Amino acid sequence: MVTTREVSVDDAATVTQMVADLIAELGSGHTQAASDAELVGDLLGMKRRVSGFLGFAEQRPVGIIMLSESAAIFARGTYGIITELYVVPDQRSSGVAMRLIEAAVGLGTRKGWGQLEVGAPSQPVWSRSANSALYLKAGFAEIGPGSSCHCMD
Repeated sequence: MVTTREVSVDDAATVTQMVADLIAELGSGHTQAASDAELVGDLLGMKRRVSGFLGFAEQRPVGIIMLSESAAIFARGTYGIITELYVVPDQRSSGVAMRLIEAAVGLGTRKGWGQLEVGAPSQPVWSRSANSALYLKAGFAEIGPGSSCHCMD
């Protein structure tokens, strides 16, 4: 069974590792400067603007979704942006990503966001998740190349 909970500053090491794994995977072997756990801790401390959820199978963290709050006229106020979504390879297709997206949508509803947006890589290699299938299944609509939106209204 998959469970989720909101991240806290105490999760900085786990968040740092999962985002590093995501970046490594998206880079297709290219290395990028490793995330700094202190920086991640500082960002997680920005509770009004930065949020996230960890997904667990049993007690093991197997997925993460990170969100940032922004504001714009087109969104009629504040809205959320999914900045990272990652599920460990052996847990993909097990419902973890959907549970994380549901948690993010619930947070957006509680915060009064007008919408929740995501931009995803458009490379064909990421078609299973990035080319919208997962997001469309979760109620998002494509709003442009590589971008989708979930309206909260």
